[in-house]
This record gives sequence, C-alpha cells and structure tokens, in this order.
Amino acid sequence: HIIERKKSDATTLKDKEEAWSQICDSYNISSIITSKRSVQQLKKLWSNLKSTQRDALTHEKQARLLTGGGREPSTAEIDPEIAAIAPNLMTTAPTLFSSNMSDEKIQ
Repeated sequence: HIIERKKSDATTLKDKEEAWSQICDSYNISSIITSKRSVQQLKKLWSNLKSTQRDALTHEKQARLLTGGGREPSTAEIDPEIAAIAPNLMTTAPTLFSSNMSDEKIQ
C-alpha cells in the first residue's frame, strides 16, 4: 500500500499525502463515527496499530522459544488487515546460526 512505501521522493510523498487525505475523508464520512479525526490523528492511530501488532508478534515469537514446563501461552492476535497492508511486520531476518545446529549444518 502507498502509505507503507519507504521511498521519500517528491512524487511518493505527494501520493502518500493524497492517500492519507482520502483515508481521512473516508473515515470522517462514516456513519458510525461520532467525532471527526485529522490526518495527523489517523497517522498516529496507524502507527500505534502497527506497533501493537509488532509487539504481539514479538511476544509470540519469544513465547515459542521459551523452555521449561507450564502451560503454553496464548498466541498473539494477528490482525489480517494490518498484515495485508504492512507485510514487513510479518517478516524477520534469516537465522544463520542457532544454538541447536549441528556442526555439519553450520559448515
């Protein structure tokens, strides 16, 4: 989606501002909205949603790597709409080495 592009040239920035303006207009004309929001408020909301999603994914990943007994922790609630717009939240860097790899796998 345009709002998640990393490019910062003039054309992309203009396209992003237009997209945010359209998002703001669509949000504010909704019949279930009781108070209007500005573009800046919606940008902050989007930033907070992405941060919450990233934290949930991090906690889930950490829980999977824990050792020991006890109950399995609940899995993170991954919002598919956020994942579709910001797929980079779902990817991680490849692991080159792990503590449980054999010497053959490392070489």
